[in-house]
Amino acid sequence: HELGAVVLRIPGDGSELDDVKLLEMRNSLYKDNKDKFDFQIVCDIDEILYSPDIESILKKYKRSGVTVPLVRGYEMHSVYFPESSGQIYDVIKRGIRNEYFLDKSLIFDAKKVDIGYLVGCHKSNPVGEVKYSDTAELKLLHYAHLGYKYTKEKSEYKIARFSQINKENGFGNHCYGLAKMSEMEFLEEFRKSKDVMGEETVNKVEL
Repeated sequence: HELGAVVLRIPGDGSELDDVKLLEMRNSLYKDNKDKFDFQIVCDIDEILYSPDIESILKKYKRSGVTVPLVRGYEMHSVYFPESSGQIYDVIKRGIRNEYFLDKSLIFDAKKVDIGYLVGCHKSNPVGEVKYSDTAELKLLHYAHLGYKYTKEKSEYKIARFSQINKENGFGNHCYGLAKMSEMEFLEEFRKSKDVMGEETVNKVEL
């Protein structure tokens, strides 16, 4: 990437979904490059860290010593699977706030912070020189609800790959609800969404 980003792929053939193994990798792989970059992003393939001015925001954070930028998370929704050669956020702009799962620390300064993700990586216990940004200027856009058929089939595929550890501990249980969701329920959820791409930043929440 022209801004110097490097994408690290998680090893494995994808035949099994084991959240404990994923946790171990997400808490360790970034450390191999911790001295090379100002910030590192640990996220899933269907998650996008977004701001129309992300480069300027991250430069500001670097200057002010912010090591864990706050993020405002959304479940993005669409009635149809997108067909576009452009960016998905230019096509699908409707979302629903998901503070509990998506206001997560997916970007951080690995030179100064050990992020300490918990299972699922929605929560973390960072240690080191932890300094949060004062506001959530960055958005996490989670593109998992891209039409009823896609959402249902993707959830069924995940369930079929669950490891024994996932099954015994209930990791990824939200997939069962999505797999069983009727088309009517899917559309009702979509109607709750709104255009979230033009929202202003919000004040820092109590941590």
